[in-house]
Amino acid sequence: MLVLAVSACAYTPEIPPAGNVEVAWQQHQKQMSDLTSWKMTGRIAVSNETDSWHATLQWIQHPQEYTINIIAPFGQGGARVEGNNNVVTMRSDEGKVTQASTAEELMQRQTGWRVPLEGMKYWARGVPAPGVFKNSVLDNTGHLAELSQSDWQIDFRSHQRINNFILPEKVFMTTTDLKVKIVIDEWEVTTR
Repeated sequence: MLVLAVSACAYTPEIPPAGNVEVAWQQHQKQMSDLTSWKMTGRIAVSNETDSWHATLQWIQHPQEYTINIIAPFGQGGARVEGNNNVVTMRSDEGKVTQASTAEELMQRQTGWRVPLEGMKYWARGVPAPGVFKNSVLDNTGHLAELSQSDWQIDFRSHQRINNFILPEKVFMTTTDLKVKIVIDEWEVTTR
């Protein structure tokens, strides 16, 4: 396996020749299906009309399991979420352990917010989650600019080049009562 670990740097992808936007999109989807393991580090902000929360986010994804470390600022605590196809476990800094069958169910129970962790695994790489989506808009480089899926509107505000990959740098997600913003500072990627 080839491991490419580099710091993220802002990048504006090259514009493909006219008529090749769809070809670029198909190539991107294929490339992302080969991206089996990755690690991203960045910042997450979650808000609704009455409350907001932000933290540092580190997501380590492997084909069958993942670990998400959430580090809140100023010693406000954090959590480690570990999951696979069967169970998701959250361990708080205080040692409290909670389990659920999905990450979204776990976050809903712990925070009262339905944070779309299942979809974010795909959206963070700039592709739709498996299943049906309502609408998508490509930018002039053949990468997602907008996506509507699972009652979420996902806006890809900027992309960055990580060696041979074009990956999102800023992903903003909104639903009727919640906003989630992710700014990705660093990517590490592994291909098959």
